[in-house]
Amino acid sequence: MRSIWLQSFVVGLCCLVVLSSGAFHQSRVAWRPSKRMEMMKTGEWATYKNYLDRQRKLSPWQLQSLPQNVNDFADFEYLGNITIGTPPQPFLVVLDTGSANLWIPGLSCKTNCDSKRKFDSSKSSTFVKNGQSWTIQYGSGAAAGILGQDTVKIGATGEDQLTIPKTTFGIANQISADFKSDATDGIFGLAFTTLAVDGVVPPLINAIKQGLLDQPLFSVFLEHRGTLTNVGGGVFTYGAVDTTNCGPVIGYQPLSSATYFQFKANRFRLGKYLNAKIVDVISDTGTSFLGGPSVVIDEMAKQAGATYDILGEAYIIDCDATPGPLGVTIGGHDYQIEHYNYIADVGDGTCVLTLFPMDFGGFGPTWILGDPFIRQYCNIYDLGNLRMGFAPSLQPAPTKAFIFYFCFKMKNALLILLFLFLEPFNSQNHDGGRLMMMDKHMRRLNLTDIHFTDPNGVVRVDTVMNKYNSSREELIRILKEKVNETAYNMVKNKPQRVDEWNKKAVDLPHPIHSSQYNKTAKG
Repeated sequence: MRSIWLQSFVVGLCCLVVLSSGAFHQSRVAWRPSKRMEMMKTGEWATYKNYLDRQRKLSPWQLQSLPQNVNDFADFEYLGNITIGTPPQPFLVVLDTGSANLWIPGLSCKTNCDSKRKFDSSKSSTFVKNGQSWTIQYGSGAAAGILGQDTVKIGATGEDQLTIPKTTFGIANQISADFKSDATDGIFGLAFTTLAVDGVVPPLINAIKQGLLDQPLFSVFLEHRGTLTNVGGGVFTYGAVDTTNCGPVIGYQPLSSATYFQFKANRFRLGKYLNAKIVDVISDTGTSFLGGPSVVIDEMAKQAGATYDILGEAYIIDCDATPGPLGVTIGGHDYQIEHYNYIADVGDGTCVLTLFPMDFGGFGPTWILGDPFIRQYCNIYDLGNLRMGFAPSLQPAPTKAFIFYFCFKMKNALLILLFLFLEPFNSQNHDGGRLMMMDKHMRRLNLTDIHFTDPNGVVRVDTVMNKYNSSREELIRILKEKVNETAYNMVKNKPQRVDEWNKKAVDLPHPIHSSQYNKTAKG
């Protein structure tokens, strides 16, 4: 078992190696918790969300209303490196398929820019002044400044960078307070020119027009992340489909609008709930949640066993819950988002569904397929053929989900493997540590415990095999009648040697152990 996990770990590391061949380029992205997730941890999200709603109505700086305000930069999780100018000046940006402009702060930016890296045009020999002013408002956050032109490179210095000469970008002289505390310096829009402010050609479209890529597309592989910050988070591949981190393409779907990466989908489902309506959806790397109609999201949350927290404005769910996959049909192909990709731990034993209600109306997208979907399936953004492609992500499920899968799909095999895995801890140490170690692993599996009292104290029965939710009395009957009588007597009489108990426990159809043995069992 451990060798399999080790192999998976090594494969995962290999996936992050930056490769290049011909005119395609791969660059790594870093992961950090979104502002939404951080504020959920501190209980500030509801207040901040209300603030955002008010700001959208106020339209700060009288910014023009743009369709790209669908994007909420309280929600980004994956960051990429770029450089601008000659010599190169580095910046950390949101690689965002939900917007189309590139901007970073300039030296003149004094509003909310103190913690940002700033572009100094006077130090770049390839900079060309434009001087045209621009303003952008997003779903959260806004920026304004002037335009300039310079050489932009995607990727960090030392990586296999995609170099794009003569790229027009925004140099911000003010950004809203929403961006002040973000880890990012700016936004790197990857969508179409039709979505861009002032018709500025987005950097990647510019690269395609200059013939810098083998194919006019890019693909995105995002990794499952835990609680670490600023760690490897995935790979963006420009000019080719990523065949290292992604499996064979399942299918392509034509875009219904070449603004966002917008296309048709239907049959959104979870558990017994199904919404078969055909709607427009977008794939958005800048959104850490899945967004959909409030009525649909509410029903899905009920199916998952989640409850809505009005104060926190989030769907709370048991961290050990294993609801079924969230399904969506695209182009006749069924795609399944597993629970470990749509349940997130926000700390202190609290978990949330990464689903949020949104009701845009009009002709815009009805759903946003954000990072949970992109972690499950590599997304291929084919700008040349105006289509989206999807391929399975070649990464193992997180350890916890892997265990649960075997627990529910391969119960008998799990029981054998579990005790084999624990066997190395069965040493000559008889101080109860072995039982404590067993108990620790049992708890990680979230197995059902039933408590009952025998003449000698409390015995806990962890029921891997208890698929019928047997009553306490039924479990006692099983112990007495179906389990080896000697083993049952050992439970009653409390074995004096822990390793003797472990040897007998391996033969039981239900692993049985008493928390009291941790105190009383001595060699």
